[in-house]
Amino acid sequence: MTTSAELSAGEATYRALRRFLFALPPDEAHRMVIGRLAALDRHPGLCDAAARYRERRSHLGGRVGRIILDSPLILAAGLVKGEGFLTEDEAMRAVAAGRNIIPGWRSAGALLGPVEMGTFTPRPRLGNQGQVLWRHTEAQSLLNRVGLRNPGAAAAAAFLGERSEGLPDVYGISIASDPDQADPARRVEEAAEAVRYFAEAGVRPSWTTVNVSCPNVDQGYDLSSLPGEVGDLCRAVRAELWGASPLWVKVAPDVGRGRYGSIAQAAVEGGAEAIVATNTAPGRLSGTEIGVGVGGASLHGLALEVVEELDSFRTESGTEFEIVGCGGVLDGQSYRDFLDRGAAAVQYWSALVFRGPTAPALILAESEGIA
Repeated sequence: MTTSAELSAGEATYRALRRFLFALPPDEAHRMVIGRLAALDRHPGLCDAAARYRERRSHLGGRVGRIILDSPLILAAGLVKGEGFLTEDEAMRAVAAGRNIIPGWRSAGALLGPVEMGTFTPRPRLGNQGQVLWRHTEAQSLLNRVGLRNPGAAAAAAFLGERSEGLPDVYGISIASDPDQADPARRVEEAAEAVRYFAEAGVRPSWTTVNVSCPNVDQGYDLSSLPGEVGDLCRAVRAELWGASPLWVKVAPDVGRGRYGSIAQAAVEGGAEAIVATNTAPGRLSGTEIGVGVGGASLHGLALEVVEELDSFRTESGTEFEIVGCGGVLDGQSYRDFLDRGAAAVQYWSALVFRGPTAPALILAESEGIA
């Protein structure tokens, strides 16, 4: 178990580093961090040592249904997602050349514990160009318009399959339909195909998440308000999953009050065991019409409302599923907010930016002091 002195020292060290990182443009700082993760991926001994230290300081585990977690804080999808490519051939050539197309595949789990990789789409995506990240330090919030940049499911599966022995003990894979695909039937087929790539490559995640929204792609992508399609997606993906691997669904925060019960019901009937609430909220970059996803503290209230609604539906209907909170988990209180409303565990992202790699341990330590 980590002492309070060790946690304080770790937080102080990151505060000093944060001054340097926050002096850089957000995109540049992000690239620097990704580069460090990629460098650490090359050193399994260092990653093993980091994992042992993390396990020593972790004393509060968690559980989401059948999944046992060594920490109830899960790094959300979006960090360990990999490079973007123009074509699948280009992505597969990079894998064949031995290039690290998913920085953090080994190191993020060693440093942080449970991690969700992705989101991966059926085909590679370059994502949006230009600046795609903004931070609002005073509001403890992040904006992004990354646009689902990723190497595509086939290349990601091939890459991870070749490195299965170095993957984290507990990790998830997030997949989504292609936002460019307008045909609902093809969206379902392609999502199932994406999952099939991982199964055939021998990638065995602890869970698989179907991400049914992204507020920062030009075409728009939000299936959260379409319970029928959510159910179809779940059934198709469930049929392709390895063994009895649990299926989760990640929903948008702005579907509208009173509508989350039907989404959860459809997801559960399709084979889902948990709902992740929520993805980032749709917003606009100040003074522009540029769409962004809003995360961090600015998302917290919305996400809590969705979790409350899901928990009420679960209680009233008797429908069995777990809830994973996501949105503005930055300290012990915001973490407890989700648990008090029925979440079994939480996902975080902004806390890593604002509080550094000891954020999960700090948040858990703070939560224990809250009655």
